[in-house]
Formats: sequence, structure tokens, C-alpha cells
Amino acid sequence: MPPRRRSTLLALIVTGVYVAAVAVAGVVAAATGDLALLWRLTIMQEPDAGATGQDVLIAVLASVPWAWALWQCLRGPLETASREEEEPRVRRARFALYAAAATTLLLHPLPAPWPWWADTVSALSMWAVAVLIHPVLVRPALRPRLARAETIRSAGAVAFGGMTVLALLGLVGLPEIDPLYLVVGVATLIWTVLVLLAQRDHERWRPVTVAYGIAALVTPYVSVLVAAVLVMSGTPVEPVSAPVGGLGALAGALQVIWLARSGHDLAAPASRPVPVTG
Repeated sequence: MPPRRRSTLLALIVTGVYVAAVAVAGVVAAATGDLALLWRLTIMQEPDAGATGQDVLIAVLASVPWAWALWQCLRGPLETASREEEEPRVRRARFALYAAAATTLLLHPLPAPWPWWADTVSALSMWAVAVLIHPVLVRPALRPRLARAETIRSAGAVAFGGMTVLALLGLVGLPEIDPLYLVVGVATLIWTVLVLLAQRDHERWRPVTVAYGIAALVTPYVSVLVAAVLVMSGTPVEPVSAPVGGLGALAGALQVIWLARSGHDLAAPASRPVPVTG
């Protein structure tokens, strides 16, 4: 059976509807000073203050990565191997990556703090990725480096397994368990860095996909740095939420793109080089 080519019609329709909705919300915000709809569609938070020109501009700019994330997710892979050609371990990893991308996309608009079930679903989706992507990474990229492979497995279990347990117990957000959060956070960082290194060394993933993953990893730290600089410069608290919220939206969109593109790249027939374009 010949490989299947992607169709961009669904991606074009959904992305177009989103862009149109943002345009309408931007006009409403500029005309009435009500940022609520625009922020829910872009920064995905409740606005802290009345609209300013800067707030509207940042919110509109925040829509760009979300529109790109929708396009990247829904357009699908450039080329998809037939079901007979695709290995079961690769199929399972693709399913987990797509499920995690969809989960991140659908949960991100929820106002913080998330309810326990949202934290649980988010953690479970990434735990599935950690478990199911491991066999793909190990063969052939990491076979000579089993120590790194086992570190990836262990870090994923601590990071996303630990977060799942905390979410199920309703402990997310409690200051009493900050040391546990630190352990989970460090494990998540280690897992992400090692997976990105493995993807870089693996012929199934394109460099641009790895670049999106690196950007998704770095952006939250940039957001924290920007917030600290603005506060130390004496900027009032409310305006800080616009640039920091915009960076938070960017980080979420980049995470979605990395997960989706990681699944798309795995769809290509294993016997062929991954296309450079698309």
C-alpha cells in the first residue's frame, strides 16, 4: 500500500475560524475596553485590569503561536506509512504524543489553579508519552548508551508518575509539599533534556522538531526572568500579567507543537529519510 499524503483542509478551516474569532475579539477589546474574550482566546487567563494598547497588542500577538499550533497539529504528517509498514511500538508512541498534544491544547484555556482532574489528565498524558516513546528512542539511537536510556525511563517515571500521584491526591498547589514539587520539576527537566538529545541523534526526528522542543523548554524560564525584571524595575503588578501571560501562552503553544511534530515525524516510513520540508 503506498504511503498516504496529508490533507490540510481541516487545519485550514479550524485555524481560519480561530484567527477570525481573535480578530473579532480584538476589535471588541479595542472598542469597549473589555479584554475578557480576547484574553480567553489568546493568553487564556482572566484579565487583571482594563484594556490598554499594550495589553491588546500582546494578546493579539499571543494568538500567533496558538494559530500556528493548531495548524501544525491538524495538518498531520507530510507522509504516513501504511499500517502494514508501521511498527506497533511506533504507532503507540504516535498515539501518546498526539493525545498529549490534544490534552495540552484543550486544558490550557482552563483558569488557574486547575481542578484536580485536569492536573491528573495532564500528568497521565505525559506519563504515557514517557512510557511509550522510550522503546522508540532506545532502538536504534540509544542502544549503545543504555545508561542514558534508563535515566530517561527513571526520570519520566519520577516526573510524570509523581505528578499524577500528587494530582490524584489533590495535593497540587499546597505549599507544604514544595520539596516534592522540586523533585518532580528536576526530574521533568532531566527527562525533557535527555529526550531532546535522543531526538537530535535519531534519524526519525527532524532538527526543526527538536528546535521547537528546546524553545518549549526554555520559554517558561524566560517568562520567570521577565516577571522578575519587571517587578524589580518598579512596574506595577497588573501590567506585568500581559507580557508574562503572553510568554506563558507561547510556552504552551510550543509544547503542543513539539508533541504534535514528534508524532508527525514518526509517521514517515522508517526506510525513507525524513523529509526536510513541511
